[in-house]
Amino acid sequence: NAKRQASVLLHEKEKFQFEQKLAIKKEVFLNVASSFADVLGVIPRLMNLDMSEKDINKNIEGHSGIVAKSYLAAKEESVADILNYSAEIAESLLILMKERAILLEHKKAIEIYQSTIATANAEKNRILLMMKEFNFQGRKDPNTFDYLSKSYETQENIVVSSTTAMEKQKAILGPLNINYARQCIKEHGRLLSLLPPMTIALRKELDNDGDSDVFVTALNNNISRMNKAFGGLFNEAET
Repeated sequence: NAKRQASVLLHEKEKFQFEQKLAIKKEVFLNVASSFADVLGVIPRLMNLDMSEKDINKNIEGHSGIVAKSYLAAKEESVADILNYSAEIAESLLILMKERAILLEHKKAIEIYQSTIATANAEKNRILLMMKEFNFQGRKDPNTFDYLSKSYETQENIVVSSTTAMEKQKAILGPLNINYARQCIKEHGRLLSLLPPMTIALRKELDNDGDSDVFVTALNNNISRMNKAFGGLFNEAET
């Protein structure tokens, strides 16, 4: 009886330790999966040039720390898959952010021209009000009217030149924006297609040895549908 009781206690201890270890792994790997999903989700959103760098960093902050925890809980083979995928995403983000910076420069130029035009138009309106007020008061001051007329003409020239320059910037930014959007979606699809090795490794870590082919097939179908949908949108935008 004593030996049987000792055996039962040992079994219960081993079972408890296994369940504890699995619970820790589950928490770590679920956080890893969620963090990778957040980082991957940033890539299509880069198309939105109104999204600030602060918003981008908010979605990826803490990712490296979450991933680092998996190094302590995962087997060496799984760690290698995680590291490889992390490096792939990091390299992709660096390239996309560099390309995005070029688009943001054109966008900033357009905003500056828009602000300049708005300021010049406001000044034109102010000059017109002054001229109307002088006429209403019956003031006959040729020098003042000449000064106001020249000032109005100067502001009008600013509006015309700034509008021309702004339209040129828009003409440059439009095609660049569409090409960049295509690049983001293409890169997002490529990174999704590289996801299975790491995901399968983590599933095995959690003793989830389901049919991986089903997962891979479903993922590839989703990527194909996404590319088709966005491809139609891009074609419409170009038209």
